[in-house]
Formats: sequence, C-alpha cells, structure tokens
Amino acid sequence: MVEAQEYVRMLIGLYTKDGDLELGGSAQGLLSLAERLIRNRETQFDLALSTSGVDPTPYDGVLSRLSVKIRSEQPLYIGRTGTTLRIEGSQRTLETFASNLESLARQGSEQHPMGTARVHLHVEYYPGHYFLDECSEPIRGSRPSRSRITSPSLASGTWRACR
Repeated sequence: MVEAQEYVRMLIGLYTKDGDLELGGSAQGLLSLAERLIRNRETQFDLALSTSGVDPTPYDGVLSRLSVKIRSEQPLYIGRTGTTLRIEGSQRTLETFASNLESLARQGSEQHPMGTARVHLHVEYYPGHYFLDECSEPIRGSRPSRSRITSPSLASGTWRACR
C-alpha cells in the first residue's frame, strides 16, 4: 500500500514567466495534499514536488517545492518564488482551498457523475474574492487524462502538460 506522503509526491507544479501556475496530479495526490492542509496544524511545511521526466511545455518551467505557511486571519496568497509554489493564509482559507482540491480529485473519479474525463479548476482573484489575496497569482488545478501521461506510471512523475 502506498503511504499518503508517497501520493503527495505524485504532484507536479508548472509555471509561466507571466505568472500562471498549475498544480496537478493523481486523485490520491490531490486528496493527500488537501487532507494535510485541513488536518495538519503545523504553522509551516514544505513538500517536494515531482520533477523527474516532467516536460513543462507549453509552460516555461517545473516547480520543485510546495511551501505552505499558516498566518493569522489573512486571505490566501498563492504565488511563486523561483521554483517554489507558495501557499500562505489563515487556517480557514487553507481549508477552503483544500476543499477545492478535494472537489477536483473527486470529479475525476469513477463514482462522480462527471466520469473519468479530464477535469480542472481555476482559482483566480477578482475584486471582493471571498478567500484569495489580491496579490495571488492565478492557479490551475488539474487531473491528467491518459493523453497527458507519457509513462504508464504517474508515480514516476512523467507526464506532459497541456493547456
């Protein structure tokens, strides 16, 4: 059986120089990350993202780390520093983001009415947004379809990004 930490390693992050971000992976990887965001009361943690064999095309690069910080009652900030995806905010806003990741993971499951088609979500600030900081960069959460996987094993981290 694969440990929850192993599922989190099945996540990849991509970025463009213009500020677009993508966080994607298997249902188990997304659910494991969501669970850690909701249940883990650490004030800060870092996770390695999969980089082995990842072709970022059409993005400009691959993110290697995810850094999460819990800050007192602040809106959620999502951004990038170098090859690190930064997610910072209050426990409440982290839980809201985590619920979005859970929904994404479940939408791609066979039990969901949407079936197994490729699904994604967009989290982007607009004036008056209920949980995002106005300085947040737009992020796309995704579940790869079979056409995005260039290797039989997502665990190897080898899949090509599509927009």
